[in-house]
Amino acid sequence: MWGFSKDFAMSGLRCAVIYSKNVALHEAYGKDIAAFHEVPGTTQMKLANMLRDRDFVDSFLSESRKRLKKNADIVVKTLKDLELNCCQPKGTLYIWADFSSLIEPGDDEEVNTRKAAEIFRDMVDMEGGGICIPYAAGYVGKNPCWYRIIYLYNISMLRWSD
Repeated sequence: MWGFSKDFAMSGLRCAVIYSKNVALHEAYGKDIAAFHEVPGTTQMKLANMLRDRDFVDSFLSESRKRLKKNADIVVKTLKDLELNCCQPKGTLYIWADFSSLIEPGDDEEVNTRKAAEIFRDMVDMEGGGICIPYAAGYVGKNPCWYRIIYLYNISMLRWSD
């Protein structure tokens, strides 16, 4: 499965391709999936033409994986240096980082969420240009101490934030 906005860096293009011979997968998605998610014909034509260029697709995805791995390694190392735990990324564009050592969570979920929101605002309002690292509540997460760090940036930006 390819999602064009994520896999091909086509931000805003909410379109995906499922390429599989797995009959159960096709049945699970149903016969009328396009009826709910129609993609304009001209967009389908341009995307199909792009996907026909196998050399481009293979090269683009290979380079993208290398760059994402390098960026993820920088963020994971920075988090380790800050003594913050995180989930190792596996094919994503973001890392979940555990900021509980900064929040000192208690028993009250509302208090923990308020503390997480304060840390979020402090990061956004930092002097010299803040950073936006949303906490789990924005993603219907159960533990507000976890923050989602997107590492899909130019490597010089990631090194600057280090």
